[in-house]
Amino acid sequence: GKKLYVALLEPIPIEDTPLLLGSIQYADLTRPERFDETLHKLIAALRGEPSAPDAPSAAQYPRLTGAENVDRRLRDLPLIGRETDLKQLHDHLKTRQPTFILGIGGVGKSRLAYEIARQGLDGAYGAVWHVCRDVSAVEGLHNLLREHYNKPPETPFRDVLRLIQEQPPLIVLDNADALEGGRQEAYQRLVEDLARHDAYILIISRVAWRIHSKREHRPLALSLEAATAIAAEMAQREQLELPEADLRQLAERARRHPRLIEWSLMQARERPFSRILDELSALQGKRIEEVLNEMIGRTLEQMRQSEPGGAEAAALLKRLNVCRGGFTFAAAQALQGEAAASDADALEDSLSLLIKWRFISKVDRERYEVYPLVVEVIGEDEAAYAPHWAYYKRLVQRHDARQDYSGLAGDFENIAIAFERLRGRDAVAAFWFASACYNFLLNRARARLWADWIQRCATSLANAKDSYLRCAIQNNLGSAYSALAALEDRAGNLARAIAAYREALRFWTPESAPLAYAMTQNNLGLAYKALAALEDRAGNLARAIAAYQEALRFWA
Repeated sequence: GKKLYVALLEPIPIEDTPLLLGSIQYADLTRPERFDETLHKLIAALRGEPSAPDAPSAAQYPRLTGAENVDRRLRDLPLIGRETDLKQLHDHLKTRQPTFILGIGGVGKSRLAYEIARQGLDGAYGAVWHVCRDVSAVEGLHNLLREHYNKPPETPFRDVLRLIQEQPPLIVLDNADALEGGRQEAYQRLVEDLARHDAYILIISRVAWRIHSKREHRPLALSLEAATAIAAEMAQREQLELPEADLRQLAERARRHPRLIEWSLMQARERPFSRILDELSALQGKRIEEVLNEMIGRTLEQMRQSEPGGAEAAALLKRLNVCRGGFTFAAAQALQGEAAASDADALEDSLSLLIKWRFISKVDRERYEVYPLVVEVIGEDEAAYAPHWAYYKRLVQRHDARQDYSGLAGDFENIAIAFERLRGRDAVAAFWFASACYNFLLNRARARLWADWIQRCATSLANAKDSYLRCAIQNNLGSAYSALAALEDRAGNLARAIAAYREALRFWTPESAPLAYAMTQNNLGLAYKALAALEDRAGNLARAIAAYQEALRFWA
């Protein structure tokens, strides 16, 4: 029950801070120019006294919220040769206009943004790091911002915007290229709203959005010396001992492009270095994207032809590419199909081969991830979509039975992409998939997302003929509105929930579906009970009791 006070005495990287300590504000005593003022503010906090009125509000800094989402490779290497880029970006951000870091993949856009977020931007109330995916929704960023200000999930976003205006953070949107169509439009509207509330915004993309007021920055070409130094750092990470002359030659032939240097060195563990240099020379004159695509394609073909089991590993890779946010051994087994799933030794051999050729990496004891460019270059095996969503539905159901929802957190992206793919192919299956995710998503404070899934399914299935399905949709709509009522427009959402439950009860009768009928009556009772706290207390409690009594006729 005692308060915890934290003082930062040495400049420890944010990602190395224990999660418990990273979740609260701390006094930053590493900045000499602010040491006295910050120390006085900490002492006042320890004494339970208010800080002096003229004490700088920036004496305490929140963590980098979302630091766990930063690509670990961005944290492994120091920033080299980007001093001018950093200065220009700081100047852009001072204008409070959304700033885009533009350019082809792999030039170091995200690394630049991470450096600013890691060091801290003067005037910013910490930083928020949000990675955009093809399944991302703005609610994900809403939740990160609530977390940044230590506010509960039910906090209205308009209240968060007020906090942003008072203490503006740096907000980084990484991988914004992944957003398309309506998702990009929703994020664009949110960015414009955040900018109106004075947030510092940094967007990493290949192409700028059509925002009226914005700044754009394209990273400058690296000097040969900087590119060589980057190559040396990457070679050390790969445990390669190469003379500086070779590294310099590689940096030059790889066009001083960090991602191309990285891929070349990753392959140098298994292939002759001279062959890699020759391939880079042969690809001169082509665009960087073409060079990367061709080198990855050649590497895959080489593995396929030179390794026993190479063809099987290459086929597996395309199936693994359907995953998002990594995968486990069990997921890989499921993607292999029933016949191959039983041969665990063969699967382990294929995974080992893909690791050897650097197409995938093992990120912890149980989890693997595919090298990002590989998905883009090699593509996905659409035949793996069906086993992918079937596996994740079973996984959700198993965890639901144990009420172990934290164990599913690492697979949120896989669950989300499974729903999106299903919705485009089989609306009925998508509805039952979403229904299975109810407890998981509510437990992870994603009630808005679950409500969105159910509402979209209801729209797609508005003309469904199956009466049982129509009732299930109405019941789940009621549950969605009830969940939203805990977060916003309480009376309105409870009224909508009651209307949906009553609609379901038009078709779910004691004769046709007694257990479903009883469940919906119970849900209706809960909604009336909640509404009684807001209006017509006696009347709504009477309706709740009547619904509960009706449910008890069939639930014993």
